[in-house]
Parts: sequence; structure tokens; C-alpha cells
Amino acid sequence: MNKLKYIVARIKAMDFKNMIAQAKIVRSRTRRPVLFTLVDMIYCGFKYLAGYMDYVVFEFYKLNSKQRATQVTRGINNELVKTLNKKESWYKFDKKDEFNRIFSDFLKRDWLDIENSDLTEFEAFCEKHPKMIVKPRDGACGKGVEKLAVADFQSAEKMREYCLKNEQTLAEEIIVQNEKMNVMFPKSVNTVRMVTITKNGKANIVFCSVRIGAGDTIVDNLNSGGMAALVDENTGVITTDAADKNGIVYKTHPDTDTVIRGFEIPDFKEGREMVEKAALRVSDIGYVGWDIAFSDKGALLIEGNHFPGHDIYQMPALTQDGIGVLPKFKKAMQG
Repeated sequence: MNKLKYIVARIKAMDFKNMIAQAKIVRSRTRRPVLFTLVDMIYCGFKYLAGYMDYVVFEFYKLNSKQRATQVTRGINNELVKTLNKKESWYKFDKKDEFNRIFSDFLKRDWLDIENSDLTEFEAFCEKHPKMIVKPRDGACGKGVEKLAVADFQSAEKMREYCLKNEQTLAEEIIVQNEKMNVMFPKSVNTVRMVTITKNGKANIVFCSVRIGAGDTIVDNLNSGGMAALVDENTGVITTDAADKNGIVYKTHPDTDTVIRGFEIPDFKEGREMVEKAALRVSDIGYVGWDIAFSDKGALLIEGNHFPGHDIYQMPALTQDGIGVLPKFKKAMQG
């Protein structure tokens, strides 16, 4: 019944014009007729809860039925969230200030709720941290994140007004990235995404990747021009080349020439242990994507996501033999 409800809801919300456009992209890659692809898209929607973007991004048109059955699709990801994460507790992760309060001992940096503090408190924060990162309370995908310097404003008051006007309600101490991570790319904090499924009091790490900035961006998010590679969750060694949102593969970083595959994440064990502890702190949120940075103070938490994006799980450029991560997720669900 839940599967049928999801399919009906998706059909009602579907952008058929874009669906046809995606089918034409498949035609350009495979020479298959658009109608054939559309029929297969619809079939995959019913059979695997795959959206038409899943069909293209995960290259379903290349996969057989056994391979397709291993993919965490949009519908399956939604079901995981619905099953494991109580909606009334989403705010603990949606609201960055609330997240910082709950997981304060894992942050290892100063922060200030600009909106709910007065000018005197903001001035004190500015005096201690003349440069800082500001971000929206409800932001996602790195949007609204900005590095500011007090010296660039007439006063701390003007700076506070600027932040509030732009809905950048959270200020944080700038993370000094571990020198080894700087070797990979120094302009952004390059984070590791660990996904946990908590069952029967145990946090299981079911997916691990590193996200790396590129170009002039200060964030490492794929949607902001970054790239990603898979990481061995036991050793912290990068096991693949990197790929960006467009599927372009990089054996070495385009800005630093650092070889990506085989790179060892520093303080990885500390980061893993931290995530395993953090995952047990909120008992009614059992499926989380954690973003970890590696600084001069060791591993620390950036944020947690109660609705982890599934697009990176099975990027064709990063996977082998068309096998997805669903079997591993199912095993974790069994406890």
C-alpha cells in the first residue's frame, strides 16, 4: 500500500516534459527509441521506485534486473527516512543551531546563533573570530554559506545586519583543515560523508565517501562544483577516482594534481568512532548522513542530515559491475 501511495503521488507530481527530455538524453547515449525508454522508465518506477532522474543518473538503461534490484532509488530512500526517522524529530537536524546544541561536544569549534543573541554577544564573537563562516539555519547543499571578515564592514553591527538580511543566522569559527587534507584541495574544507543506519542500539556505517572542493568554491558539495570519491569505511583510504556531478572522472585533482585513489584520510578512525557515538544520541532518527571534517584539532562534525541525498550512492563512475548499496542497507536494517 505504501509503495502504491508513493507511485500515485509521484505520478501526480511528475514533470512529463522533463521526463521526455531525459528519455532523449538516453537516446543520445544509446540510440534507443524515446518511447521504449519512457516505457522502461515507467516500469522501473513501479518495480524499483526509481524516478526518471534515477533512471538517467544511475544509468538504469545499462543495468539488468539483478543490478537494478540493488539500487537505492528515490522511492526506497524516502521509505528509509519514513521508516527510521520520526518526523517530529527532523528539526534536530534541519535546524543547524539545534544540531549544534545537541552535538556540541563533537563540533570542536565556537559558534553563535546570530538571530537569538544580542549585538554585545556578536561583537564578542567578532573580537575572538575576526574571520568566520556564516550560514543559514535551514540551508542545504552549501547554499548561503559564506566566509566573512569583520574588517570588510564598517562595524560589527553592520556585519550583523548583513547576515540577518541574508538569513545567515549562524556564525561559526573557521575550521583550520588538517594539512594533509589541504594537500588534496586547500580552498574548501573537504568532508567525509558517513551514512549510518542504527538498529538495536548499534550504529552501522553503510556508506562512506569523501567530497572535495574544486575551483574557487569554499564548499565541497557536488552541487557547488565539487567532486566525490568512495572511501573504505574501515581504513579511511579512498578506493576510487573522483567524479563530479556531470560524471567527469578525475584521477588527480584538477587544481592540486594530488592523486585521489589511494589517498588516506587523516584521523579517520577518530571520525568513525565519533559518528558511531553521535548516531546513538538521537534514538528516533535512525538513518543519518553525517558530514565530518578533519582539522588541526582532529575529526569534527559539520552537520547531520536526516534525509541523506541518495544520488551519490551509486554514481556509475564510482561503482563496479552496476551493483548498488541496497543489500548493505538491508543487512543493517536487520540489526
